[in-house]
Amino acid sequence: MLVAAYLLRFPIGFPESDSTTGKRPGSADPTTTQVLPWTYTTGGDIHSVRAVAGGLLYVGSADNKMYALEAATGKVRWTHTTGDIHSDPVIAGGLVYVGSADNKVYALEAVTGKVRWTRTTSVVHSLLSVANGLVYVGSADNKMYALEAATGKVRWTRGIGGTFASNLDVANGLVYVGSADNKVYALEAVTGKVRWTRTIGDSVPLPDAVSGLFIGSAGGLLYVGSVDGNVYALDVATGKVRWTRTIQDVYSGPAVANGLLYIGSFDGNVYALDAATGEVRWTHSIGGDVASTPSVGNGLVYVGSTDNKVYALEAATGKVRWTHTTGGNVASTPSVANGLVYVGSADNKVYALDAATGPG
Repeated sequence: MLVAAYLLRFPIGFPESDSTTGKRPGSADPTTTQVLPWTYTTGGDIHSVRAVAGGLLYVGSADNKMYALEAATGKVRWTHTTGDIHSDPVIAGGLVYVGSADNKVYALEAVTGKVRWTRTTSVVHSLLSVANGLVYVGSADNKMYALEAATGKVRWTRGIGGTFASNLDVANGLVYVGSADNKVYALEAVTGKVRWTRTIGDSVPLPDAVSGLFIGSAGGLLYVGSVDGNVYALDVATGKVRWTRTIQDVYSGPAVANGLLYIGSFDGNVYALDAATGEVRWTHSIGGDVASTPSVGNGLVYVGSTDNKVYALEAATGKVRWTHTTGGNVASTPSVANGLVYVGSADNKVYALDAATGPG
């Protein structure tokens, strides 16, 4: 699967320290002389730091905990013990939904961390999605689950030909998901019935897996990044291929904004493609491979790399606005809110950086 393939290429060491001391605004990051708004240290590497809501930042860590941190200061509001978390949390209806390596999906109260319900599946590494009163989950048991958001009751399941190796999206009454069997599936959101499938890449199951999906708001396109080295644009209604663009191994999911599709590659580049045609608008070479899905905001593209850095690139040109060096690989998707960009690193830390200037 995607995560397994990534960890095989880039094994992550876990520091012996399991301290969880929050750093307040204006305190120095011990890995650099630059001053940051704040950092927070967990007990494991961080791939999950994406959801900001109600003044809280929700972070999943390899120390088997879910954290709610005050977004402005990094102070801990609550923690909850889970398993290793690679699935980004999703906030809806006052609940935090997250999947874990302990074979469970958790629904936690966003304000307190109290468990509302859990549901046993298998290992969950894919991003969950919440829509239509249901939580959609891709699991390592080769099944797609639709769970009632309020109770966790299983509404339907759908078996597919491989483990889930991508995020998923819900739109147009369909659930779109990629699988390690090299296929993209469009399932009916209410019933789980297969509407269409599209084979991506070669016939060999691995490593040519689908690594990321994005539903384009314009043109009715579904954008797919694949480990076969291609980005695909599929018709959302039929799965027909509209265009492809060859780059190299794609472990990053795509992001779309202002008519451009941004995606990273294991060739050490970030690409901006025309979302309608796939034409390359710009590329920028950075110091390492990119498994982090870009985030776009404030006219900038934020992305992490295996060179331990976070980059802010001008969205229109790819020019570097700022960088910040962490103490480990950065595979998490940056989250942008309230003038800050939040990112997790394999050095066990969450970083809050000024979105416009980075470290200052």
